[in-house]
Amino acid sequence: MNARLVLIRPLKRSVLLTSTPWTRLLLTLAALVAVPALAAAQTTTQVVEYYHTDAIGSVRAVTKQVNGQWQVVARHDFMPFGEEVAPPIPPPDKRLFTGKERDAETGQDYFEARYLRASVGRFSTIDPVYTWKENLEDPQRWNRYAYVRDNPLKYTDPHGLYISGCALVQLSCVKAMAKFERERQKALRSKDVDVSGAAASFGPPGELGVVVTPDFKGELKGAQGATIAPVEPGDDIKVLIDPQSSSLQRTIVHEGTHVGQMRAFLDSVDPSSGKYDQARNVLVGLGELRAFENGAKVLPYWVGGALGTLGPNDRVKILQYLTRTPPYLRTFGQWVFGGATWPQ
Repeated sequence: MNARLVLIRPLKRSVLLTSTPWTRLLLTLAALVAVPALAAAQTTTQVVEYYHTDAIGSVRAVTKQVNGQWQVVARHDFMPFGEEVAPPIPPPDKRLFTGKERDAETGQDYFEARYLRASVGRFSTIDPVYTWKENLEDPQRWNRYAYVRDNPLKYTDPHGLYISGCALVQLSCVKAMAKFERERQKALRSKDVDVSGAAASFGPPGELGVVVTPDFKGELKGAQGATIAPVEPGDDIKVLIDPQSSSLQRTIVHEGTHVGQMRAFLDSVDPSSGKYDQARNVLVGLGELRAFENGAKVLPYWVGGALGTLGPNDRVKILQYLTRTPPYLRTFGQWVFGGATWPQ
């Protein structure tokens, strides 16, 4: 009834007092229009809140705009392992440390495979993947409750996979790693086992000793990626990627091939003797050949000159390219792992 009064008030009294079919139709239409109009007026106004994150994705501030003026809704400061300094009560935001959802009842952060208890800097359950061989090489891995090898100022674990080498001061690094992971997931879904296998070599969760870092310093000198073998047992495999790569997925598969080759050798260590399986070692040149073949399955390489394009079946052309182009030429016949550091 109130809806009818709102809309028919401007009408003349004579119309209201006259009971005709036209009057009843007019009142009916007015009521149909007025009810949703009133409902919309009574609906609570929606306010968009903006999350401001730091370099590792932690929410540091929440703001909103009201009547053209910006207001700070909440501020958040964290200890290295995610414990919040002077948290508001009750906490207004669900996503806090590294952008992970914080459970209101337990105060723990949800990292997909398990929960992180920020107050002690430890996961609440053990790592579901047990890798005793890696533990022998790196004592930090013996603690299966540890978060990013007890070094949250250097590493992040945004997806529960490989470790990211992003520094706290580089938001662009975190964004580049998110793009890296999106492209890696695409490669994982490839029907080609070489492509998906190379992408999978960056896992499993945090235990493979692989540190991926976007190159913002120009260390690649024009290359799209590089994989650096460990200097001694216990060191990480380091992968540099060009965040502006023309084919990031191809770069992931290319460098992932190297990572898989290195992991196969490192995993071959005999705990009793400390020796590695020589058959798992790889010559630099042959390793590059395989990486180019796998990468070309994603997108052929254009090298110009007489060779032109290198496809996945162009083994002879790839070998010609590698034996003519530094630095491949200088290291073509060297072993990836050599010397007394790696007894075989």
